[in-house]
Amino acid sequence: MKVDDNHELYLNEAKIALTVTTEQELIIQTELKKEKGGWIVDNVQVKGSN
Repeated sequence: MKVDDNHELYLNEAKIALTVTTEQELIIQTELKKEKGGWIVDNVQVKGSN
């Protein structure tokens, strides 16, 4: 999602294995910032899990 000309915001989903038999899904928000003609990750937050 475009926040403004220099920032974008994304929600990502990641699966992590806690043990051999358990998996957990996370909702991760990634904020990008435009710097020197390219995008860099400015902030990452875990928003929730399933």
